[in-house]
Amino acid sequence: MSEDIKTTIKSSFEDSISVKRKIIDQKIYEVLVGAGDVIATSISQGGKLMICGNGGSAADAQHLVAEFLIRLKPNINRRALPAISLATDTSTLTACGNDIGFEKVFSIALFTA
Repeated sequence: MSEDIKTTIKSSFEDSISVKRKIIDQKIYEVLVGAGDVIATSISQGGKLMICGNGGSAADAQHLVAEFLIRLKPNINRRALPAISLATDTSTLTACGNDIGFEKVFSIALFTA
C-alpha cells in the first residue's frame, strides 16, 4: 500500500477522533439525548417514528428502522417500536418525483403514512 493511501486513512481516523472529541467537549451530544426524549415521548403517546434519507442515507434510515422494529442487541427482547422508513417504496418515490417533484416526495409520504 502506498504511503499516500496510508496517510489518507490515518488522517481520516484522526479527523473522526477530533470531531468526536469536540462533540464531547462542547456537550453537543446532549442534542441526541433531547432527540431521544422527543422520540420516546412521541412513541409513548402513540406516535410513530418516520425516518428518511437520500442515497446511502436511505439505507441508513432502513437500518435504523429495523433496529427500532426488531431489537438493538440479541440478548435484549422488547416489543417492536413503531417506526417506518419513508425511502423504501421506490415506486411511489420515483412516481412522485417524476409527476409532482422530488422536493415534495416526503411531504406526500407524511400525509399518507
